[in-house]
Amino acid sequence: MANNATNAAGFAAIDDMVRRLRGLPGAFQKAAPELAKAIKREADQAVAQGRSIDGKPWVAKKDGGKPLEHAADAIRVYVSGSFIIIELSGVEVFHHFGTGKVPQRPILPTQDGMPPRLGKASVAWSVKVFNDQVGHG
Repeated sequence: MANNATNAAGFAAIDDMVRRLRGLPGAFQKAAPELAKAIKREADQAVAQGRSIDGKPWVAKKDGGKPLEHAADAIRVYVSGSFIIIELSGVEVFHHFGTGKVPQRPILPTQDGMPPRLGKASVAWSVKVFNDQVGHG
């Protein structure tokens, strides 16, 4: 339960930062591409470590090998208007949700909220842009 509260607090902090950035002319548009890159880096790092962005380790393959070695190729992070979209494609979608034959190996954040590591990466870039905008860079 504490993890859900932590994730909810992470989302609230990001929402507050985005609200503040939107109040500065052009700040969100300036920050969004860098935020998207930071999120993609975190996703790629999670895949390399064999875990979800939430930090949950993946179920091992039957032969003991590392699962989803190329899952980073199936993750796309981009800016669309005033949103940052995280998109998963390919067979990795079946692994993310699991099926009768494919064990669940979550790749993206779950509906429980934003993972703290992802929130920290997002906040760090937002703070940098905010400081640049208000002259505290």
